Amino acid sequence: EHILSAFHSLGIDNIIIELKGDNQLPILDGSSYPYAKKIVEVGKRYLNDKRMAIMVVEPHLIKSEQNDSWVLFLPPRNNLYNLRVVIDFDNVISRQEYSYTIGDVREYYRDISRARTFFIKPFSKIRWMQFRIQFRTLPKNPKLSNIVAYTRFGFMRKLRYYNEPVRHKIIDFLGDLSLLEYDLAADIIAYKPGHDFNHYVIKKILSELNLYQRH
Repeated sequence: EHILSAFHSLGIDNIIIELKGDNQLPILDGSSYPYAKKIVEVGKRYLNDKRMAIMVVEPHLIKSEQNDSWVLFLPPRNNLYNLRVVIDFDNVISRQEYSYTIGDVREYYRDISRARTFFIKPFSKIRWMQFRIQFRTLPKNPKLSNIVAYTRFGFMRKLRYYNEPVRHKIIDFLGDLSLLEYDLAADIIAYKPGHDFNHYVIKKILSELNLYQRH
């Protein structure tokens, strides 16, 4: 989802991705920045083909069937579509929220793309993972240097942003949303999104396309 997020947010919608080896994209530094950086360096070419879009014409709420996650799609107020993501953990991360203008390339590159993935574990388990990674007994796991690890006492690496977790959730949400294969004209509020819920939302939208205008 990190590479899809970078492509989607930087305006790339026609691309061929080739993988070699174990057919897994490298985690790199745990963010979408390395992909975004290469896209910016290489540049893009504009095509004459039209791209389909769907527009939200009235408020539409989708709730999770598994937990208290939800996403609200609102008719856009103008041609700038806003995404607000809220997360709320019962731990040191606590409640965070961040708003981003979808399609703002500079904002994504500067303020979103560098946010790294994260997890929360007891300090003893993190130290045990570090030991196993050091002695290569934990194969195919990312280096902890590529992840922001949290314990109940705080985080174990210097943060790139004070609210890095919620910004990374925006990366994930945009990457998953790109699987919709439509541009989505809407203001969006997402509460406690996660990959499983994001995929559920995409399936829900595709099954309810009659609720949207297509153009």
